[in-house]
Amino acid sequence: METYFGGDVTFMGAEFGEDVNFGYIKFGGDVNFRNTKFGKDFHENSYAPSIRFNTNSNKNKSISGSSDIDFRYCKFDGKVYFEDSRFYLDANFYAVWFGKEFAKFQDVRFKGNASFKAATFPRFANFMSAWFRGNADFTEAKFTGDARFDDAHIDKNIILTGARIGTMALNNCQFKKESEILLKEAIFNRLYIKWDSLKMHLKYKYEDGYDWATYSALVKNFRDLVRFNDADDCYYDFRKRHQDTKNWSIENTSRISRFNWSKLYDWIGLRSCGYGTKLSFSFIWVVIFAVITLYTYNKYGSDNLRTICFGLFLSGIVLPLFIVVLARKLIR
Repeated sequence: METYFGGDVTFMGAEFGEDVNFGYIKFGGDVNFRNTKFGKDFHENSYAPSIRFNTNSNKNKSISGSSDIDFRYCKFDGKVYFEDSRFYLDANFYAVWFGKEFAKFQDVRFKGNASFKAATFPRFANFMSAWFRGNADFTEAKFTGDARFDDAHIDKNIILTGARIGTMALNNCQFKKESEILLKEAIFNRLYIKWDSLKMHLKYKYEDGYDWATYSALVKNFRDLVRFNDADDCYYDFRKRHQDTKNWSIENTSRISRFNWSKLYDWIGLRSCGYGTKLSFSFIWVVIFAVITLYTYNKYGSDNLRTICFGLFLSGIVLPLFIVVLARKLIR
């Protein structure tokens, strides 16, 4: 049985504590779920049966598992208000279409997992100050418009694997120490978040290998946003972690080619100039070799081999390297 609401619908302040089944639902107008409670609070030691806004039975069978609060395949053509609502059980918004207007989840509390897999947000998605106690799963979701998660709390993981993101803001998000941000295979145009907030939570090691492509995309993202310090720090951490995964020797090769020269080149790049991002590294080398050259000149004279070698190294390698890194900082 299919249900269609052609006009505006309001459930403001409602409490769903029993089974609710809306079938294959489509909302043609605005939908208001402000201050709605789904289920009952875990802290009350009470259990609320499942709440369902499902599709038809055939489509339900195609999705593994089930959730207690189920909006799968719902279609909202108008404005959607969930602000200040409370989801005390797992919530499933799989493949939901959030309409031609905005979807407002501001100040929502998800006490369980919140799944928005394959959901589509064509316009503005507002998750500002939302609190996700469980996983916030946006796998393969599409954010065609702007999405704002400013000041949101993520107690577990935010999963954006394979998501398509136009513009997303994660400013001032609060993450638990063990929380992870999954961006593997995600495509994003603008991602607003500070690298210091992201780097400790970005997941880059998976069962099938390392996700270095996300680092490259983030570096480009920060440069496009004119956040050059974040771009440099992201690139530095990427190269450092990439180097840490390499060994000094390569297995199953001949003795001559067993040494991993790539590891050596990375190590030199790290120590000399921080992969071109740390001006202080190259400046320290300039000072060191300038002091050594001056010392050998005063002690042995200008014709001494050691003075000549250190002078050539200073003027031919160390100083040009410093100039290149400085120029990169200035010309961008």
